[in-house]
Amino acid sequence: MEQYLGISAAILGSLGGAGVIVVGLSSWLGKVWATRLMDNERHKHERDLEALRASLKVQNDKQLTEISSDFEIFKQTHLREHNDKLAIYRAALDTIVPILAKIELLVIGERGELSSEEKEAFENDRLRIYGYLAMLAPQSWMQMMRSLTSC
Repeated sequence: MEQYLGISAAILGSLGGAGVIVVGLSSWLGKVWATRLMDNERHKHERDLEALRASLKVQNDKQLTEISSDFEIFKQTHLREHNDKLAIYRAALDTIVPILAKIELLVIGERGELSSEEKEAFENDRLRIYGYLAMLAPQSWMQMMRSLTSC
């Protein structure tokens, strides 16, 4: 038994100094390899991240262009509709004002009965106004227009 302990002690003693050197070198070599692998992974990750950023920027620019285009179309359409409404309402008012003036004069008694030509013109103008308003006016306006002629 003593012989086994002696051999074990001799082996451990001879490997002790070399073991420390081997452990030290392997630790240093492991750190070098780990650093190199980590740098390679970091570089790969940065490359992938930059490619993703570029891809997202392209998509973002494309979507921004599409949204800007859609907004411009909406704005032009809305402006055109607004101008159309103004033109139609202006045309309707230009026709309504003379009719209302004649009706007002009849109501306050400063004018006699309408002639048959004026009644025909009133009916033509009423239908023209109704057509103008039917293009864009809300239902409440159309009901007011019907009540104007049902009086």
